[in-house]
Amino acid sequence: MTLDAEINILLSTNDNNFSQTLFVIYSIIKKRNSTRIYNIYLFTLSLSETNAKNFYSLTEEKINLEIINIDRNIFQGIYLKNYPTEAILRLLAAELLPEKQKILYLDTDILVLSGIESLYDLDLNKTYAAVVHDGLPDYKRSATQYRTAIGMKNTKLYFNSGVMLINIPAWKSNQIFEKSILWFGEFGSKGSFADQDALNVILEGRVKYIPERWNLQITLLNSILYKGKIASVFRNELTNAQIIHFAGERKPWNYNGYLPFSYQYKKEFNKFSGAFEIKKLHNKNPRFYLELLNHYIKRLRSKLRKLFKSEPEPINLTEYIHKN
Repeated sequence: MTLDAEINILLSTNDNNFSQTLFVIYSIIKKRNSTRIYNIYLFTLSLSETNAKNFYSLTEEKINLEIINIDRNIFQGIYLKNYPTEAILRLLAAELLPEKQKILYLDTDILVLSGIESLYDLDLNKTYAAVVHDGLPDYKRSATQYRTAIGMKNTKLYFNSGVMLINIPAWKSNQIFEKSILWFGEFGSKGSFADQDALNVILEGRVKYIPERWNLQITLLNSILYKGKIASVFRNELTNAQIIHFAGERKPWNYNGYLPFSYQYKKEFNKFSGAFEIKKLHNKNPRFYLELLNHYIKRLRSKLRKLFKSEPEPINLTEYIHKN
């Protein structure tokens, strides 16, 4: 397979989540394993002069950065529920970057753990994109009903669009942007995940599914942790995780409770933030939460002892988790 001479990356942002966006770009640059040219594009409706300056400050040899301002009126009348318009700017990838063969789109709520070169170099063949299955379990009745309501035929094919290697010529020739706008007109009020829903319907059966390690969603990881077991097939993906995706409402910057990989995110973010005068995130070692849970377990044991007048079997949660 012949490798592309350049690596094209796309993110969408605004001033509200720019710190997270800059952190993703900074991580990609610092962890790259290639001497190839990187073209990093930023789609936005508006961006402050200070944030634009910080973005371009990351420019270095073989790192090309470009901000592409988009007219908000293009999406006038589209129902997005609770999502900002910036969330669907990626739909314009093939319209605004038609000369590219492919581009790697990334959400801004991710933690990049290693170089993304092997992901970018995947052969798309005739598929429209390379994606990872969504973290919401397929077997849930609510998920099946929801995906049927938005127009999907095979509900088990639903993918997460937070990490997506896009086949630009395929999107352009098959009018993915235009079809997405039509989807919003018919199903927009029924959908909850904006253009992710639209793309799942339009690209159904035309995408390449790749290992979870490239978009390891916290929603999926949480459901597995709560069950207490990690399937062997998933354990390998967890061990070899390349991109952690904080999908869902809880993010490392807005939630101080225990969140998988949050400690690592905050640790790396705080190292990066010093160079840009960005406020650091409050961070606690994961052991703090284990000790807190142990505290409540001891209180529960005390109440059980009084209730049953007997000594319940002692539990050390920290040892239990490390052992299992």
